Amino acid sequence: MKLKRILALVVMFVIFVNLCPVYAASAQPGVMSGKLGDNVSWVLNDKIIVVSGSGNTYDFAGKRAPFTDFKNISNVESLIIEEGITGIGKNTFNSLYLLSDVTFPASLETIGDNAFTGTYLKEISFPEKSMLKTIGKEAFKSCHQLQKIDLSECNNLETIDDYCFCYCSDISVALLPPMGKLSKISDGTFWGCDALLNLVVPSSVKTIGENAFYGCWDMHYISIPAQTQAIAQNAFMGFEPFIFASPDSYAQNYAQTNGFKYSNAPHTESVVVKEGTMSNGIMWNYTNHGTLTISGNGAIEDFSSSPYAPWYRLGNKGLTNLVISEGITHIGRENFSQFKKLKTVSLPSTLKTIGMYGFIGCESLEKLILPEGFAGLGENALYSCSSLKELVIPSSMYTIGDWALYGLDSMEKYTVSPLNQAFSSDENGVLYNGGKTAIIKYPSASDLKSYTVPASVKEIYPNAFNSCYKIEEINFESGSSLDSIGYNSFSDSSIKQITLPQGIKYIGEAAFDNCRNLEYVSIPDSVTEIKDSAFRFSGLKEVTIPESVDIIGNNAFYGCNKLEKIEFSEGVSVIGWNAFGSCSALKEVNLPHSLSWLDPKAFYNTTSLEKMTVHPGNMYYTTDDFGALYYCNTELVWYPSLSDNKTYVIPEGVTKLNSDIFWNAEKLEEVILPSTISKIDSGAFSACRGLKSITIPKEVTEIGSNAFSGCSNLSEIIFEEPSALSIIGIRAFQGCRNLKEITIPDSVTNIKTEAFGSCTYLEKVVFSSNSKFEGFSGNAFTGSHFVTVYAPEGSVAYSYAEKQRIHKPLIVNINGEKLISDVLPMLVNFRTMIPMRAVFEALEAEVTWNEQTKTAVAQKGDIKIEIVTASNVMTVNGKNLSLDSPAFIFEGRTMIPLRAVSEAFGYEVNWNQDSKTVDIFSK
Repeated sequence: MKLKRILALVVMFVIFVNLCPVYAASAQPGVMSGKLGDNVSWVLNDKIIVVSGSGNTYDFAGKRAPFTDFKNISNVESLIIEEGITGIGKNTFNSLYLLSDVTFPASLETIGDNAFTGTYLKEISFPEKSMLKTIGKEAFKSCHQLQKIDLSECNNLETIDDYCFCYCSDISVALLPPMGKLSKISDGTFWGCDALLNLVVPSSVKTIGENAFYGCWDMHYISIPAQTQAIAQNAFMGFEPFIFASPDSYAQNYAQTNGFKYSNAPHTESVVVKEGTMSNGIMWNYTNHGTLTISGNGAIEDFSSSPYAPWYRLGNKGLTNLVISEGITHIGRENFSQFKKLKTVSLPSTLKTIGMYGFIGCESLEKLILPEGFAGLGENALYSCSSLKELVIPSSMYTIGDWALYGLDSMEKYTVSPLNQAFSSDENGVLYNGGKTAIIKYPSASDLKSYTVPASVKEIYPNAFNSCYKIEEINFESGSSLDSIGYNSFSDSSIKQITLPQGIKYIGEAAFDNCRNLEYVSIPDSVTEIKDSAFRFSGLKEVTIPESVDIIGNNAFYGCNKLEKIEFSEGVSVIGWNAFGSCSALKEVNLPHSLSWLDPKAFYNTTSLEKMTVHPGNMYYTTDDFGALYYCNTELVWYPSLSDNKTYVIPEGVTKLNSDIFWNAEKLEEVILPSTISKIDSGAFSACRGLKSITIPKEVTEIGSNAFSGCSNLSEIIFEEPSALSIIGIRAFQGCRNLKEITIPDSVTNIKTEAFGSCTYLEKVVFSSNSKFEGFSGNAFTGSHFVTVYAPEGSVAYSYAEKQRIHKPLIVNINGEKLISDVLPMLVNFRTMIPMRAVFEALEAEVTWNEQTKTAVAQKGDIKIEIVTASNVMTVNGKNLSLDSPAFIFEGRTMIPLRAVSEAFGYEVNWNQDSKTVDIFSK
């Protein structure tokens, strides 16, 4: 009998193993594998799943495929199904949301329902001699990244089931098997495929089902064979297709009955499928081969936005060729904006102008020849035509609008007719004005690594060398007459060095912005101004400012994280906001005698700056023995946060502290504020982690936002009396973890949001009976769980505290004895949370803690409680109970919900709102 039982168990185990999909983690790190069918296995390695074996995978209707249990399965991007696999079961791969590439074998015969639903596949194709017969319902539904379906090799295909490709909104190409067994385009097959441009229905198809092409708004045409004998009335619901149909066929009769346009010509011939006439008589037509022709006399009207153009939807999808016929004089505003597939444009000899934004964003356009007689390009006319390689400018052209040639990243050559008086080009394809006194545009994709600017050039236009990613060096001919460098002129280029010629008066805004490779620049002593962001994010290591420079603009050298040395000559009078901000390698600065204004944030976040000195003859700025910088002895402008100084005394007479002035001065333990200060500005002492005590002078009326935020060791705040303080700002003392007690001055009228947020050990906040307090702006004590507000009953502060249940200290009594713990009880979401070990031991339960699973276990008699950190479930004798507030770790202690735990052990819990006391009694 025992032997039979053992044999039965063995048989059951074998059956279970063979019938149920199993998986196992491989011993090889990063590799996982498992079973997907009776003779099918899978292996995952480096975002690729390989499926091998023979036969079919399991169906997973109503259950999950085995690999979904692994956390990193969601990152799978590629799937390879090897030869031998004949069937993919239902729902097999629809959990691979990031799957973008799949390889199908010739042996595959079936793809099950919902097999790839919702994945990121971009293309579907099958190999020669494919054996595919069936694609199941919704197999590729909602594959929103899918752009191409190629079933042209699937001549054994019999069924594409209902809604197979519905909501695949990016499909523009669908190729069905031209010779084969497919007899029906099923119900809803291409529902919502609004990017589908055209479809050639195979001669084997006899029926087109209900809503087969519902919502295919952008379909240009469909070719339906003579063999098709049934088309559902609503097959093309929501739009009117152009139908290619054989003479006297069912498809032709269907088109005539429904008022659809049709043609008896083969779809391979060029046929106008859409057309229209504009209000001024300009006509347009569009062929099935993607060519838009515009004809008539006069100007194509301007559009305030490109979607108003009647051919807009064509341009977004299939329009590749544009022909503007003779007689058209003007291409209007936004006529062909963002036509991303447009490759060729033919312009007539009658064309005079292209309006603003005319071809903006036509990223596939490679060449544009402007005809003789053409006068000008409007603003942004060719902006971001990133594939345009050559622009031919005729003798008649005399104007180019701002930004018209911006973003031409592939431009290799500008060619200008030698007869043109307004523009010219050189042998390198560089575009100049007619007299070569200004460089208008350098070809971004030119192979030249070095270029010499002719002596005749007086001006470099805005964006002239923008994004020139191959140029490394700019030189200037002897005797250069250059006097200005325009906005953005060299931004985002790859230049490594440049010596600017004598005679330049200013360096334009963002002129060398984001030139990451620029290591050296020589600024001549003719320059009077370096404008905003001129060298922002450049790779400069050192720079000498000549005595001719009067103004250094905002952000001029911001983010130059390799800049180690600045040499100021006498002459600089103004240094703007963030001019040297975030120059993280800068350690020392010597300010000149001539400086009259330094923006308080000029060196903001220059984290390595150790020392700042000022010429002794400067009338406005001084430094003290610690290196702190003062303006007119009344404003503290900069303090060396890296200083080892522990105590700092701000002299009497100083009326203003710059915001963030002591930010991150971690070694500073004490600051003595003068009586002449009336406000502590925002962030003034933020992240001063060494600061232990601060005395606020009685003259201070406001403590700004974040003024002391992150001062984690601040344990004492003293307000001189009679205090004039009125406002404590947003997050003013946020994160002051060691602050335990504070008495709010009677003069304070408002405390703003999170002013004392996350003050971990703040226990006591006191308002006197003489307080003028008017209200809190938001929750002032977010994350300060132990705080109790002491205020006269009926006062604004008391009413607030009562509402938040922080008007009295929280007390927990167990059987009449006060619970003592090194971490106090706290209220979280109006639930009392208590340190786990303290309450369990007080309830006389045995406590164990599993560090690996973060699980607390308490046993008392026959009651066993298990609580997992961060879980909303508590287990009592194996039964799961929901928790309003999950357990969490605070200051190394696991905080658990007091009521739920106590009641689980059979104790009675009473809450006294008036005394803010929790009483726990044995029943």
